[in-house]
Amino acid sequence: MRLPLSGRALSALLSVLVLVTGSGALGHRWMTEPDPVSVDQALEEYRSSATPAPGQQDAPATGLQPTDGPPDDATAPGTDAARPGRAPSGGGPAAPTPAPAPGSVPPPPPGVYTWQTDGWEEAGFRRTYPTETTRIVTPRDARSVTNNHKFSQDHEEWFVLQSTDRGGVMSERRMKITFGPVTVDRTVVFDPPLLGVPIPHQVGARWQGTWTGATSGSYTGETLEKRTVRIGNEDVEVYVNELRMTMRGESEGEVITRLWYSPAHRLMVREEGNYTMRGGPGTYRTEYTITLRSTRPQA
Repeated sequence: MRLPLSGRALSALLSVLVLVTGSGALGHRWMTEPDPVSVDQALEEYRSSATPAPGQQDAPATGLQPTDGPPDDATAPGTDAARPGRAPSGGGPAAPTPAPAPGSVPPPPPGVYTWQTDGWEEAGFRRTYPTETTRIVTPRDARSVTNNHKFSQDHEEWFVLQSTDRGGVMSERRMKITFGPVTVDRTVVFDPPLLGVPIPHQVGARWQGTWTGATSGSYTGETLEKRTVRIGNEDVEVYVNELRMTMRGESEGEVITRLWYSPAHRLMVREEGNYTMRGGPGTYRTEYTITLRSTRPQA
């Protein structure tokens, strides 16, 4: 699940796109040709403990702190008390995965994961994603990890996933995206955290929730099916969860994602997304599919 541009940022972006259109073919290539991030580049960042996330110094502060201790008790989807957590950041040392909190599923192994990628995004111009993208996973504490997905040099996302006794939740997400001369860097904090993968896993399970903040919203979820997919040289059993979101505030629109989760590997092995966001005089759209190439990270 990925979060789009804010309405005001999208409006400014579209204004610049109109100006660049007049520069002809050179401006068009500048806007539409992706600049991939190689696996070697991702590994170098992962192995360097001193490397901050691009633009981290200028990112809006969330005032969050590391989490400690077991998850709070919860009896209904979408009613968790928001637990503090650091603002998402890229890079990090190759540290071992901490012991999980009681009643929760351990986080996935840290390292660099590679994804087969297909799709596009557009805001005035359409741009395809590179055919291979990377994700850096670093542990934060006993039950949460930061994911830094590098779709290209011009599109990065950071999101915090946390294991609780209700399942996997997302507490915050940051997106940094550049189209030509315009860069937008936004962080959305989910208060309470958004439930993406409930436990126990059960086909037909349904849940819902809301969150508040500068971008607020509501969502519904459903576990559609259990199936086996081929990931690298493995046959992997997954549960397919679908999330439908409506967002209001700085970002407004609708998001539909399907998350293919492997309990055995504690990993999302495939993600499909389709969403439309509106702001100012134009619209931001994207459709994408990312599939994990191997369940074993490089480190």
